[in-house]
Amino acid sequence: TFLEFNNFEIDMLESRLFPDMELHSPAKKRTFMTMDVQTRDLNPGEIFWGEDGDTIPDFLNGKLNGDFSLEIHFPHDESTRLKKVDLREADLHFINVKDTFETSSLNLLASEIYWNNDQENNLLATLDGDIQFSMKRLETDYFDIDDLKYIIEIRDGVFDISTEKTRFFAKAGAGNYTLAPFAEVPYYQLILKVEGFDVTELLTALKSDTLLSGTMDIYMDLSLKGGDTEELLSSLNGELNLYGENLLLYGIDLDEVIKKFKRSQNFNLVDLGAVMFAGPAGLALTKGGNYASMLVANYGDTSFVTEIVSDWQFENGTILLKDVAFATEESRVAAKGWLDLQQDSLDISFAVIDKKGCNLIGQDLYGSTKDPEKSKIKLISTLLAPVTNLLEVTLGIDCEPFYEGRVKHPGSK
Repeated sequence: TFLEFNNFEIDMLESRLFPDMELHSPAKKRTFMTMDVQTRDLNPGEIFWGEDGDTIPDFLNGKLNGDFSLEIHFPHDESTRLKKVDLREADLHFINVKDTFETSSLNLLASEIYWNNDQENNLLATLDGDIQFSMKRLETDYFDIDDLKYIIEIRDGVFDISTEKTRFFAKAGAGNYTLAPFAEVPYYQLILKVEGFDVTELLTALKSDTLLSGTMDIYMDLSLKGGDTEELLSSLNGELNLYGENLLLYGIDLDEVIKKFKRSQNFNLVDLGAVMFAGPAGLALTKGGNYASMLVANYGDTSFVTEIVSDWQFENGTILLKDVAFATEESRVAAKGWLDLQQDSLDISFAVIDKKGCNLIGQDLYGSTKDPEKSKIKLISTLLAPVTNLLEVTLGIDCEPFYEGRVKHPGSK
């Protein structure tokens, strides 16, 4: 592990850091140094946490390699530790146990920086400062994104992060994140609102196959607190809302599959629902895995999704499906139920529904979130006869509606 400094320049005048230094120009009021830096196998965690590997967070415990220019301005009083830190054009490669990060032209301008060594050995826990952060490109094992820009305000170890453009969604929007990992009870909040983002661009950024295209809106307001995973999960509260119109789902002709249901042994409502209702992020997380691969019946087939809603409410670690449904040109599919993240349990029902919101074809998902079980497909007796179009199905009896949300039935106004 080493740092190599080139083109080193230092101007320390009237410096409280070096009181014995002979000052040749006492009238000057500047104290700074500039350098070009090369890092080789540097562990960032050791800078903030010391050399005890057991205490360094996994995220910072790794190897950093790269080159950058650095300018540091020192203060003339005790109000700050550093007046300015200007890191420019950093091309870095960082690897830890979970991921690999590659940056291109990273720039970080921090000002009025202060921390209290007497109060806490961990520099970040008492950090104050204002940061402008930008990056031309960031590549990881999970996503690639361009043109990152963030404003970060740090007060006593609490990080408030904002951006005018949410780069994952390649669209202007409002994004505000509060991170307080060093508070007595750590807490976090994420607020995000983006309208009309391109689903294909998001899936491309997240290195996922494009199974869905079109535009959607997203609103998210989530908060959680605690020092371990159990506490964080039990305190998860907030909401997540997704809405889209006129989307194209690749790999399955849903209307045709439902019409020919009795001969379609591969039709699986759970797999379809798990992918669709989790939204683009859910599609990306599968990365061609079980749900996405089982959904694709024929790569040449498509389904036109006229409308989709996926509204979730989070209450103390339980996810409630408040309004979850989508419609194609001939069919409507909905889901209801809950997931308990803390107790590792779930109970969700998926259904193809008629124009009254009644269940025509149903399937349940239940058990543990890590190893859930699927029920057999359930269908009403009316569908045992040949069905050519679900729009033509009339139950002729009253039922308790499975779905009463805002997704309209095909053909409805």
